[in-house]
Amino acid sequence: MQRLRTVLLMFGLIMVGVACQSNSPGGEVTSTTEALPTVTELQEPQMVAQTRTEVTQNAPTASTELNMSATQTTTAIVEQTLTELGAQQTSEGIEITLPEDILFDFDQADIRPSAQEALANLNLLLENYAEAPVLISGHTDSKGSDQYNQDLSQRRAEAVKSYLVQTFGVNGDRLQTEGLGESDPVVPNTHPDGTDHPENRQQNRRVEVLIQTAQ
Repeated sequence: MQRLRTVLLMFGLIMVGVACQSNSPGGEVTSTTEALPTVTELQEPQMVAQTRTEVTQNAPTASTELNMSATQTTTAIVEQTLTELGAQQTSEGIEITLPEDILFDFDQADIRPSAQEALANLNLLLENYAEAPVLISGHTDSKGSDQYNQDLSQRRAEAVKSYLVQTFGVNGDRLQTEGLGESDPVVPNTHPDGTDHPENRQQNRRVEVLIQTAQ
């Protein structure tokens, strides 16, 4: 009887051991491994972020678009101003002729109030061609002595320079002046028969501004 009890006790211990082994943590290793995220799943957010960065870098920014718009607007204004001033392109640069009747009273060298708009437009061009030196040349008709006309033309050129410097803050070092008097008329001061030609004389009394963009 004692021997039978011993055998039954040993059998029970063996069954308990088997049951414990079946419930050990080693049985869940496979399921834990299967639950881990794959490498592909980890990389997907990084790829999306990289794509978004590339799109952002390639897309035009608001500031770039504003700069382009401002440049186009400035170009249009400059072209309109060149037309209004009757500017001409020469081998030396841009030449603008300012008639006497706009700038001065007859035989005077003081800037008239009516010249303000024309000189404001001229200043706009000087701002656009900010690096270009400028030559301001005064001209007269042939009435009066050569010396008087040369002096008057020089004073008129200086008056235009002073106005640009004092009114708009243009750098005076950019502006060179000269008085050519009656030496360079654009049209004859008289008719072919020698009689006076007032309209032509008016054209000869002028100030020419050369923006030397060719340098």
